[in-house]
Amino acid sequence: MRKHPWFTALAILVPLGAGSALSAASSAPEDDLPGLVSKADWIAEVEVLDARAERLPDGRIQTVFTFSSLTPMKGQVASIQEISLPGGECAGQGLFLPGMPRLEVGDRHILFLTQPSEQEHWRIPVGLGSGAFRVQADSRGAGRTVVRAALGEEENRSRDYGKFLTRIVSEVQRQRR
Repeated sequence: MRKHPWFTALAILVPLGAGSALSAASSAPEDDLPGLVSKADWIAEVEVLDARAERLPDGRIQTVFTFSSLTPMKGQVASIQEISLPGGECAGQGLFLPGMPRLEVGDRHILFLTQPSEQEHWRIPVGLGSGAFRVQADSRGAGRTVVRAALGEEENRSRDYGKFLTRIVSEVQRQRR
């Protein structure tokens, strides 16, 4: 989702019930790995292969992402799968959700996603931007780091990729016991 001069911020009006994906998505603290893992139905490191925006019959816009799952960690993770998230740009109009991470084709991310919503089948990152981490080369080019994938500027705090994956897998295993 690129920013364009005509791209206007809009509020999405979705009822937030107890089982709502958006309700669960908005309730994760910023740096609570045990909370992210417990609220996530699906956790994986993915590469974004494709993204296409669609207008739903009720006028809302969603983006359907095609992911290649590189490291599945929790839930039913297929090697290639499509996941829909609210928001995007379609036919000259945009729907922007504050806090939703920006996922670009070719990027690698570690995603903590909710169960699919009942009506739209959206899987939302837990805590919105809190549940999405961009995997990138470190500043020296010697390895990889992980940073939170926010819609605006990425946070300056980077994490060691290998240590972060180990922490996630350990927490998933701990919570299964």
